[in-house]
Amino acid sequence: MARTLSEFVLVEALRRGASGFLIKDQVNVDELQKAVKQVQLGETVLGSGVSGLLAKSVGARTSVEPLSDRELEVLKLVGEGMGNKEIASKLFISESTVKFHVHNICVKFNCTKRTEVIHKATQAGVL
Repeated sequence: MARTLSEFVLVEALRRGASGFLIKDQVNVDELQKAVKQVQLGETVLGSGVSGLLAKSVGARTSVEPLSDRELEVLKLVGEGMGNKEIASKLFISESTVKFHVHNICVKFNCTKRTEVIHKATQAGVL
């Protein structure tokens, strides 16, 4: 079972050092204020609905791997409309390495086309 985009965003945010995660449609002003204070005290905050999402993601048998830093760089440049040759030149890597990264990004987002990856990455807040 692959992670949903929401699960991917949650896990990626925590992996990259987020101190908390709230779902905007499931938080009120009081909960938000309390969460900010908790984070200021060094605590990690998971809003209502997040713990279930995290448990679902952790329990998934075949989870989506997070994007590497290089894959994120490549994805950003793809999102800017650059082609493989331009990306290779900008990042000082070969065109085949760019293709390799784009392929891995597509696999991780369960896509087959660059436009689909851009759309899903934008929805997930990665771009």
